[in-house]
Amino acid sequence: MVDRKKEIRKILEDYPDGIHFNALVKKCASFASRATLKKLLSELVGDSEISHTPEEPRRGQKVYYRLTESSMKFNEQLKVLDREGDLTLNEIYWLHYILEKSPHVVEGSLLVEFDGWLYDQYGNFFSMAEILVRPFPEKFQKRFYNHAFEIFKNMHLRYIIIVKDFLFKDVRDLISNDYPEMGAPRRFDLRTSPYLDHFKNIKDNRDCYLDWLKNSDDNDYRRIGLFVEKNRKRS
Repeated sequence: MVDRKKEIRKILEDYPDGIHFNALVKKCASFASRATLKKLLSELVGDSEISHTPEEPRRGQKVYYRLTESSMKFNEQLKVLDREGDLTLNEIYWLHYILEKSPHVVEGSLLVEFDGWLYDQYGNFFSMAEILVRPFPEKFQKRFYNHAFEIFKNMHLRYIIIVKDFLFKDVRDLISNDYPEMGAPRRFDLRTSPYLDHFKNIKDNRDCYLDWLKNSDDNDYRRIGLFVEKNRKRS
């Protein structure tokens, strides 16, 4: 089911100076009628997520909608959280690449160590979320934590799917099912896991890994491929 308010917020992100109501009706036609859109906009205004000008329009006067300053700052923090999730996914996909391409050189200790590192990252992730959301009111915080948990679920599901066919029984038994404790947030870095660094630094592995991501049948792997490529160009 489409989260219609989320879709409206996404559209308004592209119009920081505001968008006319009639133009917004066309943008939202696939998921909301004109009457429904009016109701949703009214609720978003009431929640201080969007604003409109003029504030008290006269009949026939054009009305423009835009995100409030708080909403724009909130969206920026969501993007920080998304980037943190993508950094961890990148490491998980590196592990998948190594397991698929060179399973004969992978020792059980690597998987145990990576598992420990990953659980630390989960703690860092939720600690970062707690810090990022702190300045915002409670109604924003609930949405923020829901978003954080969706990222976490995707990360952990990907990891479980990747490692389940490669783990020896004794290694599998060492993996904890507990949720991570809070930890300190770390700086952004595309080289996050020391346990994969040896394999990453093998000649040509980085380019082959990027090609493997971008040519995957999985949309999320291709998305991370573009993320890695974009961040490489920046560095």
